[in-house]
Amino acid sequence: MPRSEGGVGRRAMRRLIALAALLSHPAQAAERRWPVGSVERLRVEAPVTVHVTTGGGNGVRATAANRATLDALDLRVDGATLTIRAPRGSPTAELFIATPRLDTLALFAPASVTVDTLRGGRAGVSVSGAGDVTIARVDADTFTATLVGEGTITAAGRAAEVRLAGNGPGTIDTTRLSADRVAVQAAGDIIVRTAARSTAQVTAGPDAQVVVAGRPQCTIRATKRDTVRC
Repeated sequence: MPRSEGGVGRRAMRRLIALAALLSHPAQAAERRWPVGSVERLRVEAPVTVHVTTGGGNGVRATAANRATLDALDLRVDGATLTIRAPRGSPTAELFIATPRLDTLALFAPASVTVDTLRGGRAGVSVSGAGDVTIARVDADTFTATLVGEGTITAAGRAAEVRLAGNGPGTIDTTRLSADRVAVQAAGDIIVRTAARSTAQVTAGPDAQVVVAGRPQCTIRATKRDTVRC
């Protein structure tokens, strides 16, 4: 007996629905954990995405599309410094770091790092290359940010003294960081946006752009005066 066209159509439709359901639920990402102790300094030398949460416990959790990517990660602790490395060309991974306190962050890869709080008498961040750093809150007596390359550094919070240095074409933005005193050294075509209540000292090259809000008393050394607004 010949099959009815309606039965064939219904079976084909069921297959399409099953395939669509499978595609809408991709394989679960691989996960790995490291029992890392308390660290105060972070050094990133891999093209990864990192989220740092302070004030609680400690440890590292990472996710990636496959286990091989996680196994290729190299995490090492030397004293209070955690270093993250990966082989060149490795697929990206996402890491979640918990530690009681972090005061120093350094990037040497096109990584993206967010930190909830950077705290210390002296707190600092440096980026070399195309990395991006966002610090939700700085709590320090002195905060230092150094950028060489096309990356970005964004920070909010408070510090009595802020020191910013950059050689572009990247961007440093600390306009939401409350500071008494600010010192800026801007070279290349760096863009620096900051604020101060008391004093600001700015040294800027001809291609840099510097904006200091807050109406502090300004001392400016610039090849082109119109490159600095203070």
